[in-house]
Amino acid sequence: MNNSKYASLATINAAEKRIEKELRFTITCKNTMKVYEYDLSNKLYFTQHQEIVSVVAWAIYKRRNSQGHETRISTIDCLSNFFKFLGEKNLYDLKGLTRSLLNQYAEWLKRYSGLSYSSSAGQYRTLSPLFRQMNRHPNVSDDFTPIKNAFPKSETLKATTTGYN
Repeated sequence: MNNSKYASLATINAAEKRIEKELRFTITCKNTMKVYEYDLSNKLYFTQHQEIVSVVAWAIYKRRNSQGHETRISTIDCLSNFFKFLGEKNLYDLKGLTRSLLNQYAEWLKRYSGLSYSSSAGQYRTLSPLFRQMNRHPNVSDDFTPIKNAFPKSETLKATTTGYN
């Protein structure tokens, strides 16, 4: 398979290392086949959370074939609340990324983010695949896994089906 269409493992590994440092990368959208550029170094949360942002950039790049551009943009937009939460917790390095922290983040979204319950749930669900990918990074604790069903539907949100008569 000496086809230029396929990148070698060495090329992919080198790209991942570069992305962790530069926090900039391009990805071809799996849906539209257009090339998009992403730059996490210009985000407000970058200066305080450089170590964590580098793993986030790595995880977004690793998921390049799993999601399209619009989903990737939504994920990046949801990160601002996650980093706001980390700032309130005074957490700036990878050692603090644990399952317990994700549980606290879910509670923070419910109570202090200013978002509705369904919007909070949507943000958590949007970031969960990213958290699972971050968990695979060698410098992140194996304990950093999102909680399943962190936002159960309340009885008032559940649709009842009456069936056929």
